[in-house]
Amino acid sequence: MNQTPNNLAVYNTAKSLLGKRLTLDPTVPKELQCAQSISYILKQAGIKGIPKKGFSSTKALYAFLSDNQPQFWYTVPAPLQGDIVLCVTGEGKYPHGHAGIWGKTHVMSNSSDNGLWEPNYTNLQWRKYFGETGKFPIHFFRRL
Repeated sequence: MNQTPNNLAVYNTAKSLLGKRLTLDPTVPKELQCAQSISYILKQAGIKGIPKKGFSSTKALYAFLSDNQPQFWYTVPAPLQGDIVLCVTGEGKYPHGHAGIWGKTHVMSNSSDNGLWEPNYTNLQWRKYFGETGKFPIHFFRRL
């Protein structure tokens, strides 16, 4: 499937917020705010249905995206910029999963080091680190 207007809005919003701390719930530690960052971006992009305090985990984000298929979200095998990329905690060998927004060359995500939204991985690095080395299934979601 092709990019959608919502998908492009998510990408443009994510890109415009680089370098900022993104959270709907400041009680979530910066090291675990990837799902919070996605929550913030989705709200800023005008996506409806995001809980007031956002998602506090990759598991909660995954459940929301999966439960809202095919009405609003759908999984895609090959990502385009603006898709949510998600490795769910508990599905791989690392103690934590991660979530981000797929870009042209990089995945934008929350940095555990400083809590800022940054282009943290190249697309290839994400696939190698989480998929190959971490043994996580990599899930891609696109907004209709």
